Amino acid sequence: MGLFFSQLVDRENDILLLAVTGSEDAVGYVWAVVNCAPENPFKFERRVMYINQIAVTPTHRSLGAGRMLIKRIEEYARELKLHRIELDSWMFNQDAHAFFEKMGFAKYRADFWKVI
Repeated sequence: MGLFFSQLVDRENDILLLAVTGSEDAVGYVWAVVNCAPENPFKFERRVMYINQIAVTPTHRSLGAGRMLIKRIEEYARELKLHRIELDSWMFNQDAHAFFEKMGFAKYRADFWKVI
């Protein structure tokens, strides 16, 4: 997985941030990407920061690492004059949902699938 993340560092629209302790131990990360698309006859212009992944080690949850990562992504989004920040989460991940809602995110869409 280290190779995968090291390749993100050089990609123009990808943002990879680490949360580290005072001893320089990584305790969390966020991987986000800037998604922009011009308006077309079917959709409005799209200028969003999409969070692909965010994770904090279980021993460091509720200590501010996740909040710091989200706040820094918000700063980047504002600097780039993006319209919003989006993310998705598995339905079973209720702890993450509570965190996202606490950080000001609102649910706005439901995805469905059918296994065949």
